[in-house]
Amino acid sequence: MNKQTLERQFRLWTVLVVVVPGLIIMMIYTVGQISVAKRQNLELIQQQVHFQERLINYWIEERAGNIRELSQIEAFRNLDEQKMKSTLYLKQQSDTNFDSLSYIHKDGLFKMSTLPAGIQFPSAIGKPYFEEALVGKEYISDVVIGRNSGLPIINFSCPIYDYAGNFQGLILGSVKTATLEMLLRENWIGQTGDIFLVNREGIFLAEPRFLNLLIDKGIVKETAIMKLKLSDDALQNIKLGQSGTATWTSYLGDKILGAYHYMPERGWTLIGKINKDEVLTPIYKQLVMMACGTIFLVLLILPLATLITSRIKRPIDWLIRQSNRVATENYQMVGRDMPLDNIPYELRTLCETFVKMSYKIKNTVGLLRENEVTLENKMLQIQAMNTYLEEEVLEREATQQALVDLNAKLESKVTERTLDLQNMNAALEEEIMERQMAQEALSQKTEVIRQLAYSDKLTGLSNRTHLNERLEEEMEKTRRDQSAGALFFIDLDDLKMINDTFGHTYGDALIKMAGNRIVEAFGDGVFIGRIGGDEFMVIMSGDYDQRSIADRADQIIGAFSQDMEALGIGFHTSASVGIAVYPQDGDTVEEIFKNADNAMYSAKKAGKNCWRFYQPTMQAEAYEKILLINSLRHAIENNELLLHYQPQVSTNGIIIGFEALLRWNSPEHDSVSPTRFIPLAEQSGLIQSIGDWVLKEACQFARRLADMGWGHLHVAVNVSPCQLCANKFIDRVGEVLSDSGIEPQQLELEITENALISSLEESTHILKKLRMLGVRLSLDDFGTGYSSLTYLQRLPVSTLKIDKAFIDMILTDGAQKAIIATIIDMAHIMDMTVVAEGVETETQIDYLAQCGCDSLQGFIISKPVPEEKALLFLRNQKV
Repeated sequence: MNKQTLERQFRLWTVLVVVVPGLIIMMIYTVGQISVAKRQNLELIQQQVHFQERLINYWIEERAGNIRELSQIEAFRNLDEQKMKSTLYLKQQSDTNFDSLSYIHKDGLFKMSTLPAGIQFPSAIGKPYFEEALVGKEYISDVVIGRNSGLPIINFSCPIYDYAGNFQGLILGSVKTATLEMLLRENWIGQTGDIFLVNREGIFLAEPRFLNLLIDKGIVKETAIMKLKLSDDALQNIKLGQSGTATWTSYLGDKILGAYHYMPERGWTLIGKINKDEVLTPIYKQLVMMACGTIFLVLLILPLATLITSRIKRPIDWLIRQSNRVATENYQMVGRDMPLDNIPYELRTLCETFVKMSYKIKNTVGLLRENEVTLENKMLQIQAMNTYLEEEVLEREATQQALVDLNAKLESKVTERTLDLQNMNAALEEEIMERQMAQEALSQKTEVIRQLAYSDKLTGLSNRTHLNERLEEEMEKTRRDQSAGALFFIDLDDLKMINDTFGHTYGDALIKMAGNRIVEAFGDGVFIGRIGGDEFMVIMSGDYDQRSIADRADQIIGAFSQDMEALGIGFHTSASVGIAVYPQDGDTVEEIFKNADNAMYSAKKAGKNCWRFYQPTMQAEAYEKILLINSLRHAIENNELLLHYQPQVSTNGIIIGFEALLRWNSPEHDSVSPTRFIPLAEQSGLIQSIGDWVLKEACQFARRLADMGWGHLHVAVNVSPCQLCANKFIDRVGEVLSDSGIEPQQLELEITENALISSLEESTHILKKLRMLGVRLSLDDFGTGYSSLTYLQRLPVSTLKIDKAFIDMILTDGAQKAIIATIIDMAHIMDMTVVAEGVETETQIDYLAQCGCDSLQGFIISKPVPEEKALLFLRNQKV
């Protein structure tokens, strides 16, 4: 029989306690890490694929837009072949978006092309791009093999119409897919990651970067058409136009993790992948290190366990020997060779106690043997007495039986009463438990309701309701014990531009990060919440001096000095802060909230990215603003609005048109400057009705000019950004033109560049529809906003107005005034006419004429005048 000694069991349990938990922990950790790594990498790949889809769509739309803009150029619409040819070559040289550009006549023949001379072009009749052009549609092809280059290309085409609406041909642009492959290769994932493009059959449209490696190893031929090596289910999903994730084995035998996303507009699928080994290798390395650590720990513990066991086992072995001596009554050897050194105190005490116990056992055994003899004598005496006690015993047994019966009845009654009490106690305990559980459930639901009622869902901060209650508590403390504090009203600058450009997903991410930065800037001891939108509020209790409060405001501004990264894109934003100190700026919630809001708008007015304390004058300004808006609501019906007209003349003194400028003569406020009431009209929404009135009045003036024989003159009207983006604005322009009976080219709409930049794509779409009506379009105040050459090329405007700030440079020396000549040359290259506004001196007129400026407008010619004086000025023609 195998003896399980103490030393062997101690070693066994030591190993089990160390190794088994270690193995379990390693298994759980490894499984969890593998799952997390797969999930995180699949999510990363999906995000990259969605981002790449937006880049490809933008890549296609940019080139389609370029072809569309080219087809609208005046040279193509007038069929001026010399200008058409120079425009094609100039576009080819200045724009790298196309590998070739061609003009195809309506009879299907290639009239001109940027491809090398000597190439024979077949007829375009029957080609998809020609057939689409015949029905007035733009065309974007799938990836095809170029007839001349033999390389994969994508064709873009757009029909050309003359000003009478007749089909004249089309513009055809070709782009090699190599540029698309470069776009994909800029976004690799990890060391083995890749993103590539396939069609519904799984054939590569843009080659993956590992293709050269496959060719070098002889796995595929260079001329072969590769198909993606996916599972049958994944390939079937791609054919059905679905998106998802997949795993497969590559041509190199690697296990792959990947995601695919279908692009319905093109019938293509974007696929991102990464080698599974790259994802899991770090986890396996950690597992090996943990296993080595466990083995090292076991090897370290085993000698220590042996040492501890020997210290414990030595006194135990001695006790076993002593026990055997006592069992054999060898008391003379008991207590010898007692181990007293290097053993635990408890075991040494046990050994000493065992020796004492052995001596007591020896004495006790001697006494027991003496008593045994005495007991035997007594037993003989008792046996003699038993004969006389039998009758007494029988009588006592009968009495005892009666007592037993009585005791049984008593126990039965006690048992019944005990059971009743136990049942009652159980019912009472059950009711108490149910009440406790109901109370706990009620408390939990109450806490959940409180969190929902007082927390902002997006940021996790307090919401407006909680802020109002806390601010009411602060006002009550102020009225009760003269306490004080400060209220910070924080508003993010220009978040609307980010929402319009990138979408609200990015805007929400920035709002959440902004909340975190505000919390970090203030730290503990303040109450922070989100009011709504991009507005936050901070309540700082305590009697602080103005310098301390200003320092906190600087911390907020500084918190937004560094860029914030949302969903892989870096954004630079800022904040405007308004500060109201209570009780001096108000002792009610409404008053202190309103004053902090006014202070914030004062910071916005000061240029944003700054803070302002509330001043009593802000209230007066807000009140005056309300009075002006109320008066402006009735200005049209009270005939308080009127139009003045400022002439525009050519550099040789011929009047070519007028600009309509709005004036307001209010009985209550006298003559109000447009710089004051037009921003108020935009903020209050009155700009729609006022702008509609201006448009009608200006068109009526143009009608009267036409009736007098001046139908060749145009009337320019300024259009607010709010009007431009309003629903049915294009329809309204068409109705006004129809009602007034003027030609569309008699009306010119002036749009500022800042009105376009907030939503360039949407604004460009609206301007193109207006241009299709025949209306003239002008870009006003050029040079004061954000325009660039790229934007100008995309805008369908025919006139560029140089702002007065540039015209004033003419009076200076040096390189500054050379900017004006550059602007004029640039506009002429893009087939735009140039109007210089704010001209006030003869020197400016001479320089502008020298630079080739087309038209002039300014006080030296005429200030804005009523209609009667404008007609008189026109009759005199004295410029």
